Amino acid sequence: MAESIAVLITKPPYGTEDAFAGMRQALALQVSGLMERTAVLMMGEGALNALATQQPRALSMPSNAEAVEDLVALEAEVYVISEDLDALCADARLIEGVRRLDWEDAQDMLSAMDVVTTF
Repeated sequence: MAESIAVLITKPPYGTEDAFAGMRQALALQVSGLMERTAVLMMGEGALNALATQQPRALSMPSNAEAVEDLVALEAEVYVISEDLDALCADARLIEGVRRLDWEDAQDMLSAMDVVTTF
């Protein structure tokens, strides 16, 4: 049985439901205790989910920032690819508890996981 999962978030926080669904999957797995290790890795445009300056109410959307904060509070591993974030928003302020990873460290983390799912 799988003991660890990485949820890759590749889509921006708003405009599609992909990032929302991925965050909720990670939250459900972390809360349920089905996995010993749950990690979220935000990459590509998905790196925007790590920004502390999200304004979902302006779009009448549920907050992905709150989901990220909940994951951090529940002690899930929450990462963003540094190179992707810097390319999108070099002076970004991250949600507290989100850790930056470079591509090499991200590959090492992913190779250690039993399951990887992408949103």
